Order: sequence, then C-alpha cells, then structure tokens
Amino acid sequence: MKKIFYFIAISMLSATELGNETYLWPTDASKTITTVFGDVRPRRYHAGLDIRTYGRSGDNLYAIADGYVERIRVSSSGYGKALYLRLNDGRIVVYAHMSQFSPTLNTLAQQIQKKEQKYSINQILDPQKYKVKKGDIIGFTGDTGSISGPHLHFEIRDKSNRPLNPLLTNFEIKDTRFPEANEIAIIPLEENSRINNQI
Repeated sequence: MKKIFYFIAISMLSATELGNETYLWPTDASKTITTVFGDVRPRRYHAGLDIRTYGRSGDNLYAIADGYVERIRVSSSGYGKALYLRLNDGRIVVYAHMSQFSPTLNTLAQQIQKKEQKYSINQILDPQKYKVKKGDIIGFTGDTGSISGPHLHFEIRDKSNRPLNPLLTNFEIKDTRFPEANEIAIIPLEENSRINNQI
C-alpha cells in the first residue's frame, strides 16, 4: 500500500511540475510507445516511456533541450548503454538501451573502459565538457542491456532525480486505442463496509 501511495504522490508532483516545456521528441524511430510511465513491473514501477523502433537499431537520438551530458554508463545488463543529460531547466533526461553514443561520446566511453580495464562503466562527467544543444544527435537506438528487443527507454526526472511522467510535458501521442478492462475488484474500505446492504 505504501508503494502505491508513494507512486500516486510522485505522479501528482509530476502533474504540478510539468506542462510549459518545448521539448523535442527524443528520436526519429517513431512516435509510438509500447509502455507508459507507471506501468507495473515486478517489484517496481516503470519510470519512463518505451518508444517503439519496430525491431531496428540505429535510429537517431536527440537532445530534447539544451544542457550537458552529466553521466555515461555502459553495462551488459540493466540499461545497457545509457546517457543522462542534465538540462538547463535542471531536469535529468535518461536514454537507455542505446546501440552507440555519438562519435565523441563513443571515444570517451572507450577511453574510460581502457583506463578502468573493464566493459562496465558508470562515469559522472564535468558539466562544462560535453554540452549539448536541442536537436543534437547524442547517439542511436539499440537493444543493449536487459531487454527483449530494440527500443528506446526514455525518462525525465526532476532536479532531485525523481521520475516524472514525460507525457505531462508538451509531448503528444496520438492514442487511437480505447482501454479494455480485464478485471474489476471491489475492495472494502473497512471491515464493516457494505455493498447493497451486504457485507
């Protein structure tokens, strides 16, 4: 119950903090999503959007606004190859499961891997070193990490690194499919709750 309350509280926070942005859509792969923010996963909630790439890798990933690359991460599990951008508005944007970074960031990742003598890296970067402008290509979609096919996992987080619903920004998704209820549950509010005068 605490998890549900926490998630609702974060969602309400999202709703009050978002809405006046002019963010660029993060990829040219598609404007179709396969998983939404808050989707239930084992032991957690999905903290972003999964954007469909139709089984392809190599579509462009764009900086959605001006900022800098705050963190670069490479792993054979989890998010695989991932970038964390700190936007000028203070928010953090996460791009995960990338096939490659931009050429400059690929070189940087390889240098860090060579220095640390390992494949997996998780490096915080100098804020002044890897600045990005809205629309810059920062990398390419892929299927690295723990996933079941190519897609972009995309997150927006607040200044304190808490997840926000990207669909509460200026992003618009054309939704042509109505929801279908698979189950319904009636849960008593308290021990003596009644429905149609029955316990």
